[in-house]
Amino acid sequence: MMRFARKGWVVVVLCLGMAGAGCPNGPGPGPGEPDSGTNPPDKKVHPQAARTLSCGGMDLRIPDLDASMTLAWASFLVAQQNQAAFAPLGGEARRTMFDTCILPAIVGEK
Repeated sequence: MMRFARKGWVVVVLCLGMAGAGCPNGPGPGPGEPDSGTNPPDKKVHPQAARTLSCGGMDLRIPDLDASMTLAWASFLVAQQNQAAFAPLGGEARRTMFDTCILPAIVGEK
């Protein structure tokens, strides 16, 4: 009896997961669909050599960037190289710094 109950729960969980009911935000984007705006398709990584960027009174290291990188990967590399500089900042200050300085530098606007 217990064996059939477990199989029943597995079927229910699979059905809910496939229908997107198990996710509070519903199912994610399908194949070929853009994500929720976190990586806009019109913003591309601008290829550039490693350099130093002055931003908010800090000198930040920007690594070598390649056009094949995604914005998320390039942002991760910048954050990884500048961990010590970002450590004393709060979450909102880091977000503001990325929005105003780092992302424009990555896409070649600054």
